[in-house]
Amino acid sequence: MALSYIIAVLISSPKNYTAWGALGALILVTLLVGKAKASAVAKRLLAIIPFIILCALGLLVGGSFERFTQVVVKSTLCVAAATWLSLTTPFSELLAALRALRVPNIMVMMLALLYRYTFVLGEEATRMQRAFTSRCPRKLSISDARYIGMLTGALLIRAHDRADRIFMAMLSRAFDGEFRAIISKRPRSIEWLILLCFASLALAISLALR
Repeated sequence: MALSYIIAVLISSPKNYTAWGALGALILVTLLVGKAKASAVAKRLLAIIPFIILCALGLLVGGSFERFTQVVVKSTLCVAAATWLSLTTPFSELLAALRALRVPNIMVMMLALLYRYTFVLGEEATRMQRAFTSRCPRKLSISDARYIGMLTGALLIRAHDRADRIFMAMLSRAFDGEFRAIISKRPRSIEWLILLCFASLALAISLALR
């Protein structure tokens, strides 16, 4: 569903504010139906939108405000669709869907390991922050930039060492480069119907409102 929505957004014609508004309303409805938390959606969008605007500033400097608006609006809608997908679908199911779409196994494995090691990095950062706070219970200033840099380097080294230990533990448990699911759910007929209706509606909005 998210892929069909992104395709509909990308093929919409330039300066088609009516279609963009309708597609925005559609993703808003899907977020409400999926019971996604407004705070989580806003937090993720607000973290990405500044980078979208920053990347599109070149078009604005070049004097093309219309292209700048098009890039910002379309990118924001696509990010909203990705946010909806990540908030309503477990990551393991996303990996299973990628396998079903015949995505190369090496790419699926890299995504799975990247997802796992992100939490490893976060755990190490939390431990080091707690240790630093207990030894330096004061506000940081610009003069502490050197120590923060040293801590960042130590964090990367510790995270790398822990990742190596995790990988060796995986190899000792007969890991052969492929993640296997114990239970594989197959889409039901009603789910295929919902997918078809959603994709048709999104494409109809993109093509009809020109």
